[in-house]
Amino acid sequence: MALPLYNPNTILGNSFQRTKKIIIDNPHVGIPVIEFQEEIIYIFPNSYTVQPLDSIYATYDPTVIINVINPKDGSSLGTMPIQMVYAIVYSYYLQCAASRDANIAAATNITINPSVTSTGTTPPDSGTTPPDSGTTPPDSGTTPDSGTTPPDSGTTPDSGTTPDSGTTPPDSGTTPPPNTSGTTLPDSGTTPPDSGTTPPPNTSEGSSTGT
Repeated sequence: MALPLYNPNTILGNSFQRTKKIIIDNPHVGIPVIEFQEEIIYIFPNSYTVQPLDSIYATYDPTVIINVINPKDGSSLGTMPIQMVYAIVYSYYLQCAASRDANIAAATNITINPSVTSTGTTPPDSGTTPPDSGTTPPDSGTTPDSGTTPPDSGTTPDSGTTPDSGTTPPDSGTTPPPNTSGTTLPDSGTTPPDSGTTPPPNTSEGSSTGT
């Protein structure tokens, strides 16, 4: 349902189209493409508005002949092959690049005052030794020792004294029987203790039987 317009007015003005941006895609391998981004301008007595439009794309064709138009008055200036336009754009790029490089070289050039023979300062040295903490790691000065000498399997420890229990082995209290074999028993060097009784006389020799 159409609604009635509120407070309608007739506005005087005009409009025109223009290209606001031209992009040339010039790949290393491939065909260059030119994009013209258009817009429309609406002009009113006291203001204007801009409306974006779609882009126009044109593929580079070296056989195309261009009718050159004077942008000031729209008059024809003759014709030109698009190859010449390509050469003009390329030449303009080289001129701009050379100007840029010259500006960079001028900006990095150091101006030296001839009246000053020395700056009197030493440039900073990047080879400076990093700061030292000034602290030497602590040293115990001794080799860690458990305090115990490991056992030696090839040496018998000698205390320098023969262990003695301090007691004489106990005596059985009995006198060994007399020697009747006619041989003298070896002397152990000690006299056995006396049991208190006299042994019986030897009857094996030097006695008479009485018969």
